[in-house]
Amino acid sequence: MAKGRRFTLVMVPHNKEGVKQLGGPLVLCCGLVLAFMFVLGVWSIGSTYVVSIFDGGKLANLENENEVLTTRLQELNALTETFETKMDQLVRREQAARVVVGLPDIHPDVREVGVGGYEDMFRYEGEPGSPEAFASSIHDKLDRLIRDVRLEKASLAAIEEKAGTDQEYWLQIPTVRPVGGPTSSPFGMRDDPFTGLRRMHPGFDIAARHGEPVRVTADGIILKTGLNVNYGLFIDVDHENGYSTRYGHLSAIDTERGAKVQRGMTIGKVGKTGRATNYHLHYEVRRNGRIVDPSAYFFPEEVVVD
Repeated sequence: MAKGRRFTLVMVPHNKEGVKQLGGPLVLCCGLVLAFMFVLGVWSIGSTYVVSIFDGGKLANLENENEVLTTRLQELNALTETFETKMDQLVRREQAARVVVGLPDIHPDVREVGVGGYEDMFRYEGEPGSPEAFASSIHDKLDRLIRDVRLEKASLAAIEEKAGTDQEYWLQIPTVRPVGGPTSSPFGMRDDPFTGLRRMHPGFDIAARHGEPVRVTADGIILKTGLNVNYGLFIDVDHENGYSTRYGHLSAIDTERGAKVQRGMTIGKVGKTGRATNYHLHYEVRRNGRIVDPSAYFFPEEVVVD
C-alpha cells in the first residue's frame, strides 16, 4: 500500500496536441483553493437566502405592527375630538354661569394660554403625515384639553364662591324652570308652525297640561300683564337688576301690575291663547333689553338657593 497519494493535473488543448501533465504539491494546493472557493460560494448564496427569509418575516411583522399602531392612533384622535366637542359645550355653559353670577368674561387671551400643561416633554418630530407627526398632533390636542380643564376648574370654583356669597343677587336671577314639563321648542332658529318659514324663536316653549300653575323664576315686580295677538295672555316681570322675563299663552293671570313676587310664586296658568297650536308656556328671558337663551340659566334650585 502506498504511503501517500499523488495528484496529477492533465491539461488537454482543443487540438489534442501538446498534452501536459502537472502534479505535485502545487496541484494539490490549487485544488484545495478551488474547493474552498466553491464551498464559500455555496455558503454565501445559501446564507443570503436564509437571511432574506428571516428579514422578510420581520418586515411583515413590522408592517402589521405599524398598521395596528396607526389604527389605534386614529381611534385616539377620534376620541380626543369628541372630548374637544364636550369641552366646547362645557365652556359655553361656564360662560353663561359667569354671566348669571355677575362675573366678567374670561379674556380670550387667557383662554388661549390656559392653565398648566405638559409643555414639550413628550413631543416627537417627524415627517408630515408620518405616525410620529400624527402622534405629536394628538399630544398637542390632549395638552390643550388639560389646560382647558384646569382653567374651567378654576373658573367654576370662582362661580361657586360668588354664588355662595351673594344670595340676594342670586335670588333675582331667573334660574329655575317656570313650569314642569318637556321642552317642546328650544330657543333659536326654527320653522314657524303656522307659516313654515324659517324664523327666530325668541323664547323657550315648555309643554304642560291646561291649567298647570306657572311660577315666577326669580324675585321681582310685575311690570305688565295683558293680551297680545302673538303671546295671548302674558305677564312681564322686572327683576330690577337688568333681567326681565315674559310668560305667554296663559289661560289665566293670577297677579296684577305692580305686585312684588318671589321666586316660586304662582302668577298664572298654562293655556294656548294667542298663536299656539297646543297647551304650553312660552318663556322668555331678557338681559339689559336683549333676548337671551333661557336654558342657559336653568340650574337646580337647591344649588342656587339654600
